[in-house]
Amino acid sequence: MSGSSGSPPPDRPRSRQLASARPLTRQLVEIASVLRAFDVQYAALMMHRTVAELLPSVHEAMAIGVLVERGQQLAYNDIAECSPERPSFGWGSLTAAELRVARLASEGLTNQQIADRLELSRHTVESHLRHAFRKLDIGSRVELTRMVVIHDPAG
Repeated sequence: MSGSSGSPPPDRPRSRQLASARPLTRQLVEIASVLRAFDVQYAALMMHRTVAELLPSVHEAMAIGVLVERGQQLAYNDIAECSPERPSFGWGSLTAAELRVARLASEGLTNQQIADRLELSRHTVESHLRHAFRKLDIGSRVELTRMVVIHDPAG
């Protein structure tokens, strides 16, 4: 595919989202920014991972907007630098990491179980939940589960 597009450096909102992404996702994005376009099998080979191990990071990077599908390949998304900032409150304000944690919490997993599953610290999980609760203006996991069912039924 194409080489450098001369686009501006990443904006701060996207940088914050990437900073909260799992380490494997950040590594994938770094590789994508160099390769520009690639297939998942090639990225998995480069990262010494299986495709199955890499898929959650692919989905996270796509949710952040830094990877897009182009035909049979994935591509680094230069246009994401220009995307508008997400809202401050409501379901649409949740980051990809907050959504992942909220979905697992709504399934009844404890903070430690979520941390183990996502390879995060329990403190990070608690932080994501605090942010999600504040953004959604809720105070319990029951309310969080209700929000997930309403806004994200397919999960």
